[in-house]
Amino acid sequence: MADFKLAVDENNKATELPLLRICGTVQQNPHMRAFWGATFSFFLAFLGWFALAPLGLEVATSMGRCENQLYPVDTNPKRVAYLKYKNISTTDTYCQYGTVKDSEGTLTDCAEVPSDIANNATASAEEKLKYRPQVLAKCVCTTGTQCNGIIANAGVAAVASTIFVRIALGTLLERFGPVNVQSGLLTFGAIWVALAATIQVPWQYTIIRFFIGCAGATFVTNQFWCSLMFAPNVVGTANATAAGWGNLGGGVTQIFMISVLFNPMVSSGMEADTAWRVSMIIPAILFLICAAAMKLLCWDTPTAKRFDVAVTGKTKKPSMWDYVEVLKDVRVVVMIFQYSACFGTAIFLFCFGLVDNSQPWYVALAVLVCFSLFVQMAEGTSYGIVPFMNKQQLAVVSALVGAGGNLGAVIAGFCFYRPINDPLIPFQVHAGYVMFWALLTPLYYWREHGGMFHGPAVTEEKVEKSQAEEPAGPAADVAV
Repeated sequence: MADFKLAVDENNKATELPLLRICGTVQQNPHMRAFWGATFSFFLAFLGWFALAPLGLEVATSMGRCENQLYPVDTNPKRVAYLKYKNISTTDTYCQYGTVKDSEGTLTDCAEVPSDIANNATASAEEKLKYRPQVLAKCVCTTGTQCNGIIANAGVAAVASTIFVRIALGTLLERFGPVNVQSGLLTFGAIWVALAATIQVPWQYTIIRFFIGCAGATFVTNQFWCSLMFAPNVVGTANATAAGWGNLGGGVTQIFMISVLFNPMVSSGMEADTAWRVSMIIPAILFLICAAAMKLLCWDTPTAKRFDVAVTGKTKKPSMWDYVEVLKDVRVVVMIFQYSACFGTAIFLFCFGLVDNSQPWYVALAVLVCFSLFVQMAEGTSYGIVPFMNKQQLAVVSALVGAGGNLGAVIAGFCFYRPINDPLIPFQVHAGYVMFWALLTPLYYWREHGGMFHGPAVTEEKVEKSQAEEPAGPAADVAV
């Protein structure tokens, strides 16, 4: 057995997760190199994947698609987007004294200035204004505007593209290994993140966000790679930690792209149109640095630089039929949709959520923290279970479950929120969707591990011996 820096089992998989033990050569410490390679690459991928989101209004301004660019307020004072506008920062409204609706409830105009104020000689000029265009943002991009539709559709494209790439990774990982796949995804993503700096028109914005979305598939590699490196007693923790810290990249994006890059550039005298374009180059450079570092410093498995399917006990070459075999297992199908109910919900609200001033900021923060806590725990337990689903088809299972997360965001958008014109009912329907899949958790059962209400029926050694004697295929032992 090789002289590893970590304690390992008979398969050379690490049985511990010492986060700061990163010393040693790649031969001595392939486990932690893989862990941090998977974590940092996924973190950066998420940062680049959502880099355009916080810059959306600046991009819309550069494309000339803001409502107040298309319909100047001085010649179109009664645009619905203006009539219902409320400045989030100041809580001031465009219509100072309320709005007027027709018999069908449609906004038609702002209410007139009350006579007691209009005829009051001591009232200020601002108090006598019916319209307050000064409260409008530089780019009005509220719900119902062309600008909002462009940004929303591009967001859907960025999420949808990841579904197909994540599914494809089941085969690609087995053919090329996690290092090559992850490096390739980041290199491909770097090209499109850099090209974002050239956006001029809406179709470019949508296409570029679509291809940047491919970087979101790095999550599958993140989980598969850790599963190859860590033993069953710690693989759940490794997967959850690598995925959780990787997901953090989506949140850091908001701070990094605006507070660290865009705002300082504008403060130094750079034009806003130039500043957001230069900001997009930075994640692209980070992508390439990370891709090169993984290629040079990491191995696919504890004892080999390149992955071989024999490591998972699989005797056949990768094929599309593997997906069919895996989907015969009800547990895998349930996990796909459970992941759509946790990660899918998180990514949908992250991309398309709306905050207004109907409640104090601390209420929104408390709800968000509570929501995030349980969503992240559900995501962690999901991929803590994945390595036990079908060990021979680990890559395919990881790919399908990962794709399920993005599928959940698409389902939420097109089935719950877009067709239902109500501020509350879509959330209730979405909650019912989540609850339904959560209640199917008792379906998880393994003969060697047991389930929620039943203990194991046989030892793991007997199951492994049975599988060795019956090479009928990866779905031979998937009874639920």
